[in-house]
Amino acid sequence: MMIMNPASVLLLVTNLLVASCTTMPSEVPPATTQTAAADTVPTLQILSPKNDDTITLPNAVRFAVKGFTVVNGGGQIKAFVQGAADGPVIALESSSEEGLAYLPSNKFLTGKRDLTFALAKADGTLLGNPEARVTVQRLTIQGRR
Repeated sequence: MMIMNPASVLLLVTNLLVASCTTMPSEVPPATTQTAAADTVPTLQILSPKNDDTITLPNAVRFAVKGFTVVNGGGQIKAFVQGAADGPVIALESSSEEGLAYLPSNKFLTGKRDLTFALAKADGTLLGNPEARVTVQRLTIQGRR
């Protein structure tokens, strides 16, 4: 059995208390994880088609979205010809598969085009932030024959 003098006991207790109250930076939990998710900027990425592709309408469009939900009756993806202010804005047809939608047949889209895809609210209003739009350049778009 070990006998300690009062000064040694006090020093030992003080060291234990300091050690138990000190938090190392790596042990600090991440702050406001929910706030960061709520502040995420809606972002659209088009995985296919890619620049210089040739496609035939209707055509599958593969995409990834962050900070926004694309669902039936909810958010959507729209497409329009870059630089054609009077051209139609066409809603992609949703799919049951996540990250997949279909660009429908539309005569206005055929030809060599820069086609812009954009996230839109349920009411059809396009989101204004630049990360919510992607332009696929020099697409050759053919209609069904």
